[in-house]
Amino acid sequence: MTDIVFNSTAGRTLRVFEDVDGLRHVESLPSILRVVVGPIESVKEFLKANITLISFIVYLLQGPRCYIGRGTVDRRMGDRLSEAELAQMQVSYVVYSLDARFDSELCTSVESVLIERADKNGVPLANTAKPHVSRSRDSHELVLDLCRLVRGAGFPFFDEAHPANAVNAWHAFRAIEPEQISIPPGTVLKKLVCGDLVAEGFGLEQERFCVLPGAHYCFTIKSGLSDDNRRRRLEFEQQNTIEKLPGFEDRGVLRQGFNFYSAPMAAKILTGQHLGSEAWEEISQVPPIDAGAPR
Repeated sequence: MTDIVFNSTAGRTLRVFEDVDGLRHVESLPSILRVVVGPIESVKEFLKANITLISFIVYLLQGPRCYIGRGTVDRRMGDRLSEAELAQMQVSYVVYSLDARFDSELCTSVESVLIERADKNGVPLANTAKPHVSRSRDSHELVLDLCRLVRGAGFPFFDEAHPANAVNAWHAFRAIEPEQISIPPGTVLKKLVCGDLVAEGFGLEQERFCVLPGAHYCFTIKSGLSDDNRRRRLEFEQQNTIEKLPGFEDRGVLRQGFNFYSAPMAAKILTGQHLGSEAWEEISQVPPIDAGAPR
């Protein structure tokens, strides 16, 4: 067993050690939380051996797309993932406590805060939704401790930006600065086909769609647009700067790029009309553009 003690960035001393089974453990004297790190099956064996001491856990499964979950010790980690997704998870970080106050309600609240922090920092997540639950002050304070422990265990991205700068599934849209946009070689560019509105974009992973800077935005709405998409357009206008397009009373122009949930949603939000994927038509020739990748 190796035992390493070091000071965290917050000035708190963390105790990090590796047990005989190769699992890494992180703890801190003032905290009720502990972290165990290792392959999923090995961590499951550790939890099973301590089932009389540990009731509830919150965990992060790290892979190409990470997964954050919570549950009882005997519940399968990542039970909402497909077998293919689960097979890609390289390591598990499990947060637990020997303190009975770390109960189901508190774990649910902590899970929600962690998903929000990871998403804000651009961590690519396999979670398909962001939970909306009431959050206690205790959960926010515990998360500060948890993030220190997990950082000490090797995962810093609850506190700092992830290099993937991912846009996760539940976001209808997210702005991308022009310098962050890159069009890979061989990408099929598409143009919006809707009157004289101008917009270009291309497909991304997970069926998302990137609209390039310079796209037009129509301020008027046609009667066929659903209430959900009317709400999304209102959020879009509230959250983003849309310059007035000279010569047009009902039209603006977007100086940023945007990562949309899908091509049809991009068309609906830009035009205010009930359009689908047929609103985007391939452009015959792709100009060479390279200025940083939308994710």
